[in-house]
Amino acid sequence: MEFTRSVLVIHNMAHQGHGPVSDYAKLGLPDHYTDRFHLLDPIGGEHMNVFMAGLNTAHQIVTISHGYGGECQTPEGGWGLDGVFGITTGS
Repeated sequence: MEFTRSVLVIHNMAHQGHGPVSDYAKLGLPDHYTDRFHLLDPIGGEHMNVFMAGLNTAHQIVTISHGYGGECQTPEGGWGLDGVFGITTGS
């Protein structure tokens, strides 16, 4: 899978797949990937975030529209992940 590439399509930032950090062991992935899932939310505390891992590992990220791409980059529309990635909203 060395040359495999992935595209993550964002449709709804609110649905992220949060869970306790201890649930990472249930995924069956190597320990060296844990930092890609780990999120410290100032309000919700420390947890595992599956969607954030997708953002961290995708080769390309697209949204359902340019407008939604811009919205995802704001604190209001990014649902805590606005600082994790950048989306090009131009053509």
